[in-house]
Amino acid sequence: MTSRRNRRSSLKTPSREAISREVSADVINLISLGIFLFEPIGLKSLSSIKRPKSKRALANERLTGLIKQFWLESGAVYGYRKIFSDLREYGEHCGEARVYRLMRAAGLRAQIGYRRPRHRSGQAHVVVPNRLQRQFNPGTPDEAWVTDITHIRTHEGWLYLAVVLDLFS
Repeated sequence: MTSRRNRRSSLKTPSREAISREVSADVINLISLGIFLFEPIGLKSLSSIKRPKSKRALANERLTGLIKQFWLESGAVYGYRKIFSDLREYGEHCGEARVYRLMRAAGLRAQIGYRRPRHRSGQAHVVVPNRLQRQFNPGTPDEAWVTDITHIRTHEGWLYLAVVLDLFS
């Protein structure tokens, strides 16, 4: 006869590694069974099932459409703060952070500042001799003319202004 101790040692208990292997094999079998069950109806997995959109998702889509409309009306210049104030004037009630999040998701960004003109290398400017010698009071008309040109930045582009004056007048 064998003692109790010998009988217990002869029964083998599965190790943790063996249990984890069995559990992972069962999980893999379940996953493959699930794919097998969904394939006849054209689905590859549970995530491909289309659910109806929630009220919040529908509201976000409508709000994104309004945001795009206001952004395009501003000439793609406005950021989320001005769009938020436009929505408030329109009668929409939403938060500033929501407008920021929806604009970022839609890829809408504000135009930030203007670039300063940079120095361009090239040929040296021609220096014209000073013919007036600071005599700004000519005696007859059409004796001395002065000109100037400048440019002004507007929302529609650059505006150029040129002035030509007869010093006699």
